[in-house]
Amino acid sequence: MSGASRFYGVCFFGTTVLLAIAGWLELNGFLSDNAVRLWSKAILQMDGPPGFRSSEALYPPLPFLASMILHSLIGANSIPVPTLFAAICGGVLAALAYQKLRDEADYARLTAVFLVALTILNPMFLFAISETPELATLCLGAWIFATGLTQLRQRGNAPDMMKVGLGLMIMGLSSTYGLLICLASIPFLALVVPPRMLMVSPLGTILAVVFPAICAVGSLLLISIIFDTPLVATQISADRQNSLASVLIAMLTAASAALLLVIVSRKSWSETVPLFAALGTFAGGMILDFHIGYLGDPVKTAAPLLILAPVSACLCAPKSLRGPIVVAIFAFSWVIGGALIVKSDQVDHDRWLSAVRGDLPKDFDVSQVAAFLKGEAGVLLDAERNPELVLALGGIDNLIVAGSPEFETVVLGGRPEHAFVVIKNDPEASANTGRLKRRFPEVASLTSHGYSLVFERGSWMVFERQFFLN
Repeated sequence: MSGASRFYGVCFFGTTVLLAIAGWLELNGFLSDNAVRLWSKAILQMDGPPGFRSSEALYPPLPFLASMILHSLIGANSIPVPTLFAAICGGVLAALAYQKLRDEADYARLTAVFLVALTILNPMFLFAISETPELATLCLGAWIFATGLTQLRQRGNAPDMMKVGLGLMIMGLSSTYGLLICLASIPFLALVVPPRMLMVSPLGTILAVVFPAICAVGSLLLISIIFDTPLVATQISADRQNSLASVLIAMLTAASAALLLVIVSRKSWSETVPLFAALGTFAGGMILDFHIGYLGDPVKTAAPLLILAPVSACLCAPKSLRGPIVVAIFAFSWVIGGALIVKSDQVDHDRWLSAVRGDLPKDFDVSQVAAFLKGEAGVLLDAERNPELVLALGGIDNLIVAGSPEFETVVLGGRPEHAFVVIKNDPEASANTGRLKRRFPEVASLTSHGYSLVFERGSWMVFERQFFLN
């Protein structure tokens, strides 16, 4: 089998396995809020009216662009596009790791398969990409970054610098957390770059590596200023129940395989510098996120550290029992990663574990609302603030959404003249900041326009027009 055929085969198999796991989670009612938001945003951007302009932050640009492309190919009534994109990234990551373990480290075929499987099926990795799909893109960038660091230290040529820069750019465009990782990488790059290059121009060398990320993020910043759109979400998701100790535990758990493999390999400090630089970069990103709170979950922020295990496995020179020892270390990392999530008391972790066990109840409220509105036309909805209903309806074909003249007229003070108005009246939900909710803050404000409440489930309220007012 040729190298290309093997790569595509492993990629396809890895993608299929991750899709099967995602399908099981969705069958049991689990589709994360981040995936729902990203998918709905892609639907609105591709299928919405010409005048639609998203009020949400530009980040994450790379997963959002990929979601739009996939949505244009498969539509809204098939596989959730953020889930599909995360699975594809995981499959590519599996193929890259398998290729490196086989070709560069000369592991046996079965051993390489076990190592790759224990990496992408690690519970911490599966939870991270299920809960926050853009982390799959970030982990792919982390792989390119880490492998680029090892080659840069060995050879120190321009293509290796470009590879490190590419990895930083992908991470920087994957999520706001990726920006923190890029920032944390700067002091560690000086450890990896060959001394002869630093002697010539230290500042120029570092800038050459980080230039792609700076250029890409700077371009997005310029776009956000021109179109008056926020670059990153201003509302952070930090959970202050997380302590620094929980961050350190997640950090050591995710990095355990890489650290143990360094000890087993018995390499010199100079040979392990790139690995420690990568560890320091991702650890620094975790510490920054702990203080800033873009992700607010140590398990999610620790996901890139898991990618360093296959990189570290390549440090182990071929010798007797190398395969069983490395597999045992990867298995140990898998077990403690699962134990960390099982022992956690966070709500997100419990929801994911419930879906894995097959006992997570579905959101019947939004399903019932969608069933009530099925086939109805002229439904006025703030789709940006209620993405779950957009997905439950299978698109926006019968909706009147932001960007259309009818919607804009109503939110600017005009009289609603549509068959239905849907509002989510949840005091703790972000929907209360939506334009339609601000326009009609109380039930009386709609009944005065000739509407009556005809359907209510949970916090969802559906109003139907009963008569015209003169």
